[in-house]
Amino acid sequence: MYVQSDYEISIYAVNKAIGSTDAFVVFQVDALGNMYYVITWNQESQFMIVATYDNTVVTITLGRSGTSIIFNSYVYKSGLSLLITMNKYQTLHAFGDEISDFSWTYIKSSKPIAVFSGNKCSKDVSGYCDHLVSKMTPVETFGNIFVTINMPSCNRPVNFKIVASEHKTHINISGRSPISMTNPGDVSTFSTSCLTQTVVSTDKPTGLTFFSEGGCDSRLDDPAMILLPPIQQFAADYIFATVDSPSKPFRSSLKIVILELEICGLSLDGHNISSVH
Repeated sequence: MYVQSDYEISIYAVNKAIGSTDAFVVFQVDALGNMYYVITWNQESQFMIVATYDNTVVTITLGRSGTSIIFNSYVYKSGLSLLITMNKYQTLHAFGDEISDFSWTYIKSSKPIAVFSGNKCSKDVSGYCDHLVSKMTPVETFGNIFVTINMPSCNRPVNFKIVASEHKTHINISGRSPISMTNPGDVSTFSTSCLTQTVVSTDKPTGLTFFSEGGCDSRLDDPAMILLPPIQQFAADYIFATVDSPSKPFRSSLKIVILELEICGLSLDGHNISSVH
């Protein structure tokens, strides 16, 4: 699907299956890039590439041991690269097995592409299987300082994956021992059940992804996957909309991360946030 408008718009995609829903923000074409690292959880992982220009040469390098892709009857294993040429609007969809994790996979292209990743099945705390999907951000948008989040009023642990983009990347997570990652594409995982924020700082650009197990407040909430922006990409104003379903309405909540010195200027729909209930 190709969407074009005469004024700036935002698009939010909702992928709804039977008993399972996830969503993501769709980036405009000029926000796409040529280099990506795939991040997924570790159950039936998948990723998809969408070309935005003709004659786009794409190289996919499998990074994690034990993960493979079969393309044109050839098996590409960890460390091997798949080279393909794609035309505008063509897609490539890679499927993993029950224990696959395409994290560490590196994708490079001659022209800007869109990359989506997720999982066909991510078991929640009750044992049910739900899917995850998110749109990957290009390496050029990686940053050095992140503030982690938990879902509002959630008493379940949440998981985070950090991916390095350069050699010898050093990571500091507040309240934890420092971490070192040797190679580009290396991934480190940590978990927390704390409702307060955690600061993640790195000496070289990294990406950070949030994974919720669902089941917050003893409810059968779906798992979720969110790419967290570094504070270098924080903005001063946002326009957003909530998503609804005719068959079963969603319960919406809003999580805001803001510098403490800026709280007095925070407003929602023109009203100071302290007066909104």
